[in-house]
Amino acid sequence: MMTFILALFLAPPALPAPLQEATPLIDNNRVTVREVNSAAGKAAPTDGRNHDRVVIDLVKTTAFFVPKGGVYGMSGHAILIDLKDLSIPPVPNQTPYPLAFPREGAKKILENNRVIIWD
Repeated sequence: MMTFILALFLAPPALPAPLQEATPLIDNNRVTVREVNSAAGKAAPTDGRNHDRVVIDLVKTTAFFVPKGGVYGMSGHAILIDLKDLSIPPVPNQTPYPLAFPREGAKKILENNRVIIWD
């Protein structure tokens, strides 16, 4: 019994789990959206497709923009939105309903030439 317990203490520590990506939730000509889990603090590149990316960090409850080739720290659970380079003009609102944003109580977190992020 003592040998078994000693072997547990001498075993090498477990390595952090690699980035676990699910199949895309959305994949169209504008974006690819994935939900991912990884070890906290693990840096994640924007991947070989080299797209700009929006990260919605579900642990820290924040969102941010990562330009092509950028690296960022993963907190453990996030939604990754790869922005493809296809340029399509916005679809005009031809309904009697108002635009979704801006709306009362919404806070603009970030705006650049690729995205506007609202909370």
